[in-house]
Amino acid sequence: MKKAFVTGAGGYVGSRLVTELSENGWRVTGLAHTDADAETVRRAGATVAHGGLDDIDVLRRHAAESDAVLHLAFRHDLADYSEAVAIDRRTIRILAESLSPGGRLATTGATASLPAASAGTEDDLADPAAPRVGSEEETGAVRASGVGATLVRLPPSVHGPDDVRGFVTRLLALAQASGRSAYVGDGEFLWPAVHKDDAVRVYRAAVETEEAPAVLHAVGEEGVPFRRIAEAIGARAGVPTVSLDLAAAAEHFGPLARFATLHNPTSSALTRARTGWAPTGPTLLADIADTAVYAS
Repeated sequence: MKKAFVTGAGGYVGSRLVTELSENGWRVTGLAHTDADAETVRRAGATVAHGGLDDIDVLRRHAAESDAVLHLAFRHDLADYSEAVAIDRRTIRILAESLSPGGRLATTGATASLPAASAGTEDDLADPAAPRVGSEEETGAVRASGVGATLVRLPPSVHGPDDVRGFVTRLLALAQASGRSAYVGDGEFLWPAVHKDDAVRVYRAAVETEEAPAVLHAVGEEGVPFRRIAEAIGARAGVPTVSLDLAAAAEHFGPLARFATLHNPTSSALTRARTGWAPTGPTLLADIADTAVYAS
């Protein structure tokens, strides 16, 4: 039985990935930084490796013992995003150096790093000014050194049950608190999206496909207009949906303002062709409307 080591294994996507791998012939060890994460990892079906991204010896040991490493952890808790990216670069390098010959590495990036133009593809390079471009650059560097490394780009919305900190949950809470659901201008900014169960199958494909792809897109929907997302949230919260100008939107959305104007159409056609992956989960709008998924 092949061994996999998953960082971020106690998280929203990571815990589901642990189960996905365990149910498909992998013996999984999951990195857990807290006792709560450790319990989540156990329930998901993995052995717990206690530690965090600063525990270099733990990372090296478990990477060396594994046939594949799937790296999902990221220091979202840090106020300085550049520091979080620097830690991610270091972690990717450590995991790649520690892998046994022939080992596979899957790392995590963001479709939001792509230039905002026509639908971005897996072959498109990230915008050099994108906040998380460093993760992509480091993955490319270790791949160039001969490691079977694949970058998995996630869209801004990875939706589904237990999404307690994602954008949908935060937008729904904002609508309930403010008494309105909002979008900017005509609301035609496009958000790609994927159901959590579909996303984890892309990570599995990254380490099971015979030839390691350079980049995969975990994208089920190429672009959902933000206006339709706002309307679905408004209906779900029982509040009116309104259009705001940029100034009013900055005040309404606060820290989420830049995401309300994110135009990020993203294709997954090459991922589907290269791996045989096809999304089967509910759409973003269907999940927003489902009271069993997002409670109001």
